[in-house]
Amino acid sequence: MKVKLTGGLVAFVAATCYGGPIVIGAPTTQGNCFPFGCAWGTRYQQVYDASSFPAAINIGTIIFYADAYRGDDNLLSNGVFELYLSTTSRAVNTIDNFPFDTNLGSDNTLFATVTGPFVIPDVWQITGGPFYYNPAAGNLLLDVRVTYPAGPQNGSLFLNARNGDAGGLFSRAYNFGTAFDDWGLVTGFDGPQAPPGPPGIPEPGTLGLLGLGACFLAGLRWRARAS
Repeated sequence: MKVKLTGGLVAFVAATCYGGPIVIGAPTTQGNCFPFGCAWGTRYQQVYDASSFPAAINIGTIIFYADAYRGDDNLLSNGVFELYLSTTSRAVNTIDNFPFDTNLGSDNTLFATVTGPFVIPDVWQITGGPFYYNPAAGNLLLDVRVTYPAGPQNGSLFLNARNGDAGGLFSRAYNFGTAFDDWGLVTGFDGPQAPPGPPGIPEPGTLGLLGLGACFLAGLRWRARAS
């Protein structure tokens, strides 16, 4: 039995047949205070390899995870944090070699602004955007710009991280200190797993039926390939 799906339908299936956040870098027992807990710099970037994303996504939530192994009170520093997202041509473990602004993609967009200090929950969800990201177009870049209107004051926040052992999943760059390659924060991205539809998109009810049918066809196709 052969079931063939067109490229557009394959993308739709991949975007609708799974749910929950995409979490990159977990599990880990490590923590790091940059850039949200330690007030030591004003620019932080982290690039995520496109292979971590099964399909295009409208990112509406960025998630960080408090380091439960330290037992701190999760106090965010007193900065104003502007979080930008863009699609970049830069590869993981290369962004520290270039000026920050040259790492940005043409779709660079302010996703959210967060103002500290405050105590974050163990699962810290930052809502914003949405930002449309298609992994076929490049890697995902998170750009964090920080100001300290009252002068920098450290918090106690450490977030789950990979400290040199990310294995190519992500890397970071910042305007203070060292240690970039395979370093970065464990990060979740959540949002509708379907790219924006073209003009004339079906009504919601029709679209839902199409999604169910597409998932069914995808299952047939997977079983046919497995047999």
